[in-house]
Amino acid sequence: MHLFTNGFIFFSKETAWAKELLTDDNGTIVAISKTEHGLKHSERDAEIVDLKGGYLFPAFEDAHNHPAMMCRLFSDLNINGVQSWTEAQAAIRSYIAAHPRKEWYSVYGWNNATWGDLKDTDIDPLTEKPLFIMNISFHGGVLNTAAQRKLREDRVEVAHDHGVVEEEQFQIVEALTLPKYDELLSLIPQFERELHTQGIVSVHDMWIATMDQLEAYMDLDRTGKLSLNVAGHISSDLLNHPKIHAALAHTGPHFSVAGIKIFLDGAIGVHTAFMSNPYKDVRHRGIPRGSFPDVATKIAKAYHAGLRSFAIHAIGDAAISTVLTICEKLSRKYTDASWRIEHSEVIHPRDIQRMVHLPITLVMQPNFSWDIGNYKDRLGDMVRWINPFRLLLNGNVAVAFGSDNMPTNPFQGIAWALEYGAYPEQKITRKEAMALYTAGGAKLAQEKKTRGSIDVGKKANLMLLDQNPFDETVSLERIRVLETWFEGKPQLSSRVMERHPAHAQHIA
Repeated sequence: MHLFTNGFIFFSKETAWAKELLTDDNGTIVAISKTEHGLKHSERDAEIVDLKGGYLFPAFEDAHNHPAMMCRLFSDLNINGVQSWTEAQAAIRSYIAAHPRKEWYSVYGWNNATWGDLKDTDIDPLTEKPLFIMNISFHGGVLNTAAQRKLREDRVEVAHDHGVVEEEQFQIVEALTLPKYDELLSLIPQFERELHTQGIVSVHDMWIATMDQLEAYMDLDRTGKLSLNVAGHISSDLLNHPKIHAALAHTGPHFSVAGIKIFLDGAIGVHTAFMSNPYKDVRHRGIPRGSFPDVATKIAKAYHAGLRSFAIHAIGDAAISTVLTICEKLSRKYTDASWRIEHSEVIHPRDIQRMVHLPITLVMQPNFSWDIGNYKDRLGDMVRWINPFRLLLNGNVAVAFGSDNMPTNPFQGIAWALEYGAYPEQKITRKEAMALYTAGGAKLAQEKKTRGSIDVGKKANLMLLDQNPFDETVSLERIRVLETWFEGKPQLSSRVMERHPAHAQHIA
């Protein structure tokens, strides 16, 4: 048993801070007291956790994260934030020189806005080996001539334009260059530790693309090395894999395959988000992905395999409208299914009323409120439709928050929503944002009774903060996570949250 005391404990059912919290040996909260020394004498024999005047909150539940994919940045070159192509070339050459035995070189961080557009002839001088440079959106990239030749030799068909790949073609190459099973066994726990520093102990992994990723998750779970709750959403292609039935039957304590992920468009950053009006700077509407028959077939296959969560990526308002039409048609057939729109970034106001009547949750990124100022040149007055949180909450639309790892830090994301929400339709309070980043994700994962808030009977998934995030005088971006607990077990000690470059492009 552990007794948390000498701090401020956020007990959402009360108007005042609780003073003490007791957990049992299984990491479950068994008692909460609003006064110091308010627990029974026998309960006070528990091991003391001195909060030292800090603020104890439920840990974050990131409803859109990518541990299995983003952990590759511990082995690949990550130059996200490098401000010029000249600097990027120098960093890539140094990385290649330091890793002469690699067969493929994968680099993340190409930003069109700062490096400019790239093609194969621009990157061919860097190496004679295969080189793949990924856009910060994770929706596009560029292959050098050696990489194109390697794909042909391996009989992998990838359509490209002078080495540039987007959307489905990008995903083919991205999956081929991901870390393999043995690497993932060490990389995923390494990524977990970074999540803990940011107060995150539960995630929804929203793009599991390979069987190596699935098997790594399952084995980490079986061996007690997974210190996160992970609700996995797989590529529909994995339903064709001969080993998929074993993965779907996995019943470990902290990992499960919850559903599938389907893409209906791309990202604003590479002009592939599907919009109702043309972009202002390229004069087209983006790239729609997937017809109704195609989506219906994938959902039917997933449903018959036992999956009940259907997550559909849609960023542009036209793509979001399409998802709503799909849900209207299919939710009557699959009455026990959960529907999610991933990102839901640009929402036409006329669609909000449609959402209220559907069994659907919008999984949104507060950090993408940064796009309100960033994409004025691309979207014009449509930036008013980006992240209209106030309209959604006032309209009783179900919303949960996730980071998309752009950046992963939830406090930075919330701060951006507060700072960049320029229009009344976009305004949100700190308390609302914190609830959507904790209880919102737990409810979506159908774990409302076990996590997402501090309450008796729930797991002690907790984070200790050095400042009160509800205090309007406190800078959210300066808040430190001093400690996290996963099911009552401490995961870190007094580490400062990781800082990320200030941009919010799109992953998946």
